[in-house]
Amino acid sequence: MGVKSKGRGAAATFGLLLVLAGVAGAVALWVMADRRPEQAVEGFARGPVGCTTTLEFGDTGTFYVYEEVVGAASDAFTECSPDATPDAEFGFVLLDGDRSVAARDDASITYDTADAIGASVARIEIDEPGRYDL
Repeated sequence: MGVKSKGRGAAATFGLLLVLAGVAGAVALWVMADRRPEQAVEGFARGPVGCTTTLEFGDTGTFYVYEEVVGAASDAFTECSPDATPDAEFGFVLLDGDRSVAARDDASITYDTADAIGASVARIEIDEPGRYDL
C-alpha cells in the first residue's frame, strides 16, 4: 500500500489555481484583442475633404493615410465644412512648411468598425517631429 504525501494536495490545489488563472488570462486577452482595432481607429486624426488640417507628429516613422467613406463626427469638422465631390478620386498633399512630403501608394490596410469604414491609400515617412498641414 502506498504512502500518502502531504504535499500532493497542496500541489494539486496550486496546479488548479494556475489553470484557472490561465483561463482567466486567456479570456481577458480575448476581450482586449477584440476591442483594440476599434480603439486604434477611434484615435485616428481626421480631416474633412477640402479643408487644411494641421497634424502634430510627436515621433518619426511610417504613418498611413486612410480614405474613410463612413465615419463618426469629428471636432475637425467644426472649423471647416467638408467640400467633397461625389465619386471624385481621393487625393491629399502633406506639407512640412512649404515642402511637400512624399507619399507612396499603399492599399494594404482596411478597417470596418461600428463607427467607421476605411482603407489605406498611402504611407508617408516623417523624418522630423513637428507640425504638418494636410
